[in-house]
Amino acid sequence: MNITQTRTFEQQMKKLSMTQQDHLEDIIWQLQIDPTSGKQWKGTLNGYWYVDYEDSQGKKYLFYQFTENQLCLVAVFQISQRI
Repeated sequence: MNITQTRTFEQQMKKLSMTQQDHLEDIIWQLQIDPTSGKQWKGTLNGYWYVDYEDSQGKKYLFYQFTENQLCLVAVFQISQRI
């Protein structure tokens, strides 16, 4: 499966520490094997999939899209904690 990255994803990936990048790469590897292992977003972002995971900075979403032979990594977002 071919992996592509949006410019937004590339910029966000550069801001992560090496440990965080390694953790994210493990998640990407799993998505390359089975892209349907994530959850499909509903509503205005229909067509996008996401994986929620936790690293040293807290909870995050990895947004992506895929076709039968391509995985496109869209963005990584911090999930804000509201109390």
